Amino acid sequence: MARRARRVRARRRRTSGPGMRIRISGRSRTSKLIDLSSPEAARAKLPELKRMYREARSWRTKLRVYRALMAAANLAEIMAKRKKNLSPEERQQFREIARLYREAAEEIGGDYRRNYSRLALALRWHLEGQKRVW
Repeated sequence: MARRARRVRARRRRTSGPGMRIRISGRSRTSKLIDLSSPEAARAKLPELKRMYREARSWRTKLRVYRALMAAANLAEIMAKRKKNLSPEERQQFREIARLYREAAEEIGGDYRRNYSRLALALRWHLEGQKRVW
């Protein structure tokens, strides 16, 4: 009986709840650079986000920028699909914003995976003669 209850709880936890919501809080620097008002505004913010990624010193900051871009793309896509009182032009604008942020996230994500995946880190440590850290 306990095993079944645990399984049901785990299933509920995965599908809903505060951990699964898309949040772009206005407190962080990355979230202040995300603009969903228009495609032009989103296009204007992208160079600043990419610059933040390039200048980040730690992998955590780079990951934060990547996740913020993905969250913005997902949020714009969800708004285009679910919001009831949008005109077709507004819906198209949200789709365009989602496309812009997703393309930037894919570009940054490829760089992040190339430099910070476990395989890349293991190769770097091997070439530098270091022991495995994780």
